[in-house]
Amino acid sequence: MKIKFTYFTIILASLLGLFIFANKDSKTSVKEKKSLKVLYVTHSKSTKHHDYVGQRQVFEDIATKQDWDYTVLLPDSKGLVNNLAERKDLAKGYDIVVYNFCVAGSANLQAASNIINQTKELHVDALLIHGAMHSFFPTYSNRLNERLGENASKDIVPVGISEGVADAKLIAQWKASNPNEEFPVWGDFCGAASEKHSRHVPVRIHKLMEHESAKSVVQDYTISKSEMYLNLYKTPNLIEILQGTVDEETSATVLWERPYTKASVMGLSLGHFLDEWKTPEFQALLVDSVEYLTN
Repeated sequence: MKIKFTYFTIILASLLGLFIFANKDSKTSVKEKKSLKVLYVTHSKSTKHHDYVGQRQVFEDIATKQDWDYTVLLPDSKGLVNNLAERKDLAKGYDIVVYNFCVAGSANLQAASNIINQTKELHVDALLIHGAMHSFFPTYSNRLNERLGENASKDIVPVGISEGVADAKLIAQWKASNPNEEFPVWGDFCGAASEKHSRHVPVRIHKLMEHESAKSVVQDYTISKSEMYLNLYKTPNLIEILQGTVDEETSATVLWERPYTKASVMGLSLGHFLDEWKTPEFQALLVDSVEYLTN
């Protein structure tokens, strides 16, 4: 009886040891899980329309709480657009880039092309926030050109895969300098192009489909005041997730995914005001979109 008991004890101890070892190994693997490498691209100073300094502070607070390994790309003395025009591999080594800037009138095609190629060529996912959609108008919209009246270019031609238009001279200049690269149509990169926005009024948010980026949205809700971007056009492969409505006749897609071959772009066109950035609803959408893209 004593021998049987000792034998049983040895077996039990062995099994217990295996369980402890396995459990310890499991905890170690969780502990050693790498943080997401996130690049945040924004303006170094606030502008007339956007408090980029305040928004950056909110982003950094969120990134710290989520334990993201984040870097903030601030422009040097040359400015944001010129800085981006010189960086062909700005997203190299990162899991995702979050863009939060607004350069609506910029015709710096190299900057636009470099940003697009981070996702298109380097396969780094991108999250575009608010003003990032209202950028590089000359590559897809005739709105700025129309303001010139009699001095406006008369040679506006279709570009890209959807309904974008651009000045033929601008396209020719790009092709002359970059014969082997596509003209960078920013509206196509965004997925849901925009050139106008609503008044600063409450926006009703409605969920169009179940999606991990919007898992926090369990029912419709209203933002007390925001600036909703109107959709100029949408690319054919757009996945529309959330819709915003400011009145019975004015609505737009405000959260979406635009898939590429090996990566995706997500657009979150909300977030004009700093107060909105501080709401749990906006922060949840930002966090869940980053987590969805990187997973």
